[in-house]
Amino acid sequence: MPVTERDMATDHPDDPTAVGKRATADERERGRDAHFDWPATRKLALLGGILSLLAATLPLYWLYPASTASALPGTDPAAATPTVATLGALGGGLVLLAAVVVAGATLYRLERGPLTQREALAVHVAEDAATYLGFVTGGIATAVAVALFALGLGGAGVLETYAAVTGGHDPFARSAYDVTVLHGAALGFWGAVVAFAARWHVRRRQRTPRRRR
Repeated sequence: MPVTERDMATDHPDDPTAVGKRATADERERGRDAHFDWPATRKLALLGGILSLLAATLPLYWLYPASTASALPGTDPAAATPTVATLGALGGGLVLLAAVVVAGATLYRLERGPLTQREALAVHVAEDAATYLGFVTGGIATAVAVALFALGLGGAGVLETYAAVTGGHDPFARSAYDVTVLHGAALGFWGAVVAFAARWHVRRRQRTPRRRR
């Protein structure tokens, strides 16, 4: 049964059921204008999946054929600093930031609800901004970085073809920043751990009625 304004007005403010009704109504209202109209747990799962892809760049680097080695700034992932690693770390950092904000916004609603109109708007704007930042900016940057890392599996011929098509762009050129392949992969691994742990905690908190104050 849909929640009406009358139902929300007559519920006791400390009743866990009333809080749940308000939260559901708030989520429906927010979803009308959101492009990513997904539950927070789904967002966190997807953000964690993106970060897991970034973590996979380390084993990809280990699997490169010998013909790719000549195009690398080094075969040791703990020392090699290709440009693509910097791109991946930047994208992964944005995705991790998005996961933290999405989890924080959801937990804030659960702990502090029902929110005032100003509070609800502020939390809504913060979560939406983080969602766009994570899935659009960070997600695309991470996906491009992982795809460029995967090019190395094709050997020197694939890299030469890519360079010819892109006008000489070399994703494995030495970067001006000291971001190694290991740095990017570690960010992806630990970021995924944070995202999935946050998802577990949010889901657990959603299933636990809030204590009355």
